[in-house]
Amino acid sequence: MNWVDIGWGTFAGACTGFATLLGALPALLSRRPSETQQNMMLGFAAGVMLSASYLSLIVPATAFARRRSRGANPIGSRTCTATLTADPGWNSAG
Repeated sequence: MNWVDIGWGTFAGACTGFATLLGALPALLSRRPSETQQNMMLGFAAGVMLSASYLSLIVPATAFARRRSRGANPIGSRTCTATLTADPGWNSAG
């Protein structure tokens, strides 16, 4: 067991928790936000979560699937195409 790595991991976790606390303080100590402010904050949070899910989950999963299947995945490609085609609002130009 490498205690130095465990120590650094514990330190990094504590720093992350402290940063979360600092980020939550304005919300905890301020007055109730107006509906417009709340909509802006929720929209920003939704954008952050979408970009995080895309960059952290979808891109590595696609790379893994391509390595694993040694080429394009025809079932996955067809499913994605069918899903996007079924929703007429996915492409603003179409």
